[in-house]
Amino acid sequence: MSKSVSKPVSKSVSKPVSKSVSKSVSKPVTKPVTKPVTKSVSKPVSKSVTISHPSFDTTFLPNYSKNIKIVQSAIRTYSGKHAIDPAAAQTFIQSQLSPVRKQAAKDLVENTVYITLQEVAEIVERLVLKLYSLEAVHSAKRIYLYTGRPEKSFYFISILAIFFLNKHKLKMPAHFIRELSPDVFDTIGDDPLLLLDDVSYSGSQLSTMLGNIYYELVVKQKKTAPAIFVGLIALNHFSKETLSQVPVKKSRRGETLEYQASPFQLVYLDERLYTPLILKLGIERYFYVNLFFSPYTESVPYVSMYLDHKIADEASTYTTALMYGPTVPSNYDYAHLFTTIDYLWEFVPSRRLFGFEQYDQLFADFNRDNNTKFSHTTDINVFLVKKLGKNDSVVEEAALPLQFSPFIRTCKNAPTFKDAEITGLDYILFVAPEGCIDKTSKCALSNEGILWYLDEWFDTKKSNVSREEAVRISQKINEYRCPVSWYKTGVFAKNGSV
Repeated sequence: MSKSVSKPVSKSVSKPVSKSVSKSVSKPVTKPVTKPVTKSVSKPVSKSVTISHPSFDTTFLPNYSKNIKIVQSAIRTYSGKHAIDPAAAQTFIQSQLSPVRKQAAKDLVENTVYITLQEVAEIVERLVLKLYSLEAVHSAKRIYLYTGRPEKSFYFISILAIFFLNKHKLKMPAHFIRELSPDVFDTIGDDPLLLLDDVSYSGSQLSTMLGNIYYELVVKQKKTAPAIFVGLIALNHFSKETLSQVPVKKSRRGETLEYQASPFQLVYLDERLYTPLILKLGIERYFYVNLFFSPYTESVPYVSMYLDHKIADEASTYTTALMYGPTVPSNYDYAHLFTTIDYLWEFVPSRRLFGFEQYDQLFADFNRDNNTKFSHTTDINVFLVKKLGKNDSVVEEAALPLQFSPFIRTCKNAPTFKDAEITGLDYILFVAPEGCIDKTSKCALSNEGILWYLDEWFDTKKSNVSREEAVRISQKINEYRCPVSWYKTGVFAKNGSV
């Protein structure tokens, strides 16, 4: 079932997922983005246009000169500092208590993508040039740029975009847009609107935003689709497919019933379109990675990825596993989890995200390897848990306290790693996504059945702490973030002043 893990991981961890990633991570940055910026920090000139709208951000350009210095300082400070440490990653893998757990940890580490802040800047430059090579953009009378709010990634990516527009002497946006309300498109008309963001992990947030725009303007108001161009630092085949569709029919409750091809153009670099883990690992090994390191999130994350400026939530990446490097304890009762919610847990993404041959091949490969005839993943859940019960022979006992082997450089000394309340928590609560124990809006899960499992966990007194205590401890776990999203801390100028 799984390959031997005896081969040292030091070589494979240092081996990057893509050539473009390896250059920035494996050698120091010799040409930082900040060098050329020093020559052109001056405020870019945007021609005055007598168009206005409440959604326009009139502070973005006045604050640019100060904000680009903040970005260049962040590049100097953070870029390349958060790479995976090969020796620490090997410790994390070898700390797991059985061969199948070691393989799952190895699969997680070796398939994690790390993007430096320097690489982000270089990709933004290439995206800007690619966007402006499009006839609809470079020949437009006016161009609009969605910047979002200062604490969002759209904003600091837009700051970089303006620098490169200035550097290459390209047409500046006529206006910067803070909010994408439906009526702002009456003002924009058929002029191009550019959106640049960092990563589309699942595609759900961005596709919801774009889908709502399309449905309101085109389906309901019968207007022409706006000319929206989306530039992304990174995405994967499933998030790309999600973003390539827009809703055309919804139920009364707002559920999408039918999709069609999106008129909005995606712009990205081919080498930054990543392959989802399930396609790289196959059904069984992907199942084990999620079972041990993200049991609540079902068919996501599609990829394991983080950047110098962000480690995303549990629906996007393996947040807790990447930050803490936990040894999965011997008393982790995954069999109870699946006997309770086996028919609810769907860990293979929707068939519409695959090519049909790709989806069928996944099942064909699984059935060949296991001498089975499955066609649906909820049936596979029970089979794999039973198989795991036979193969997951724990070679040594390790229950509480939880043990951590963090493997991201500069993220190894957090006080939470030695917090007795955290190390004494049940693993099933430790890996619960932020906000899910108390069911707040921060919870990245939508499956009510899985949330019900947490209710059952407390109601039957399986937990070693009360729900109130678990909520408080979970907040401590999730308050720790490494890498830190520095751009969310209010560092950018607002309302014309810093």
